[in-house]
Amino acid sequence: MKNTFGNLSVGDCFIAFPTDGDNKGHGGFLGAYNVFRKIKPKTKFLAEQEWKDNCESVSNKTLSKLPDNFLVIKVQI
Repeated sequence: MKNTFGNLSVGDCFIAFPTDGDNKGHGGFLGAYNVFRKIKPKTKFLAEQEWKDNCESVSNKTLSKLPDNFLVIKVQI
């Protein structure tokens, strides 16, 4: 069974799977990956568009948004 971002609870840590065609952006499976933590969504507005960040990097607190169907590996740190 595959794990998705939507299956995680707030506070869970994870590594996001690379997506098809991701070799140039993040190095596919060859690169190092950041560990993220699922957070309660934080709303901000960018260029008149609402964006709800729902995860943050454990190392540098950078906020990101992932869809619930995004494949992840749950990790313990």
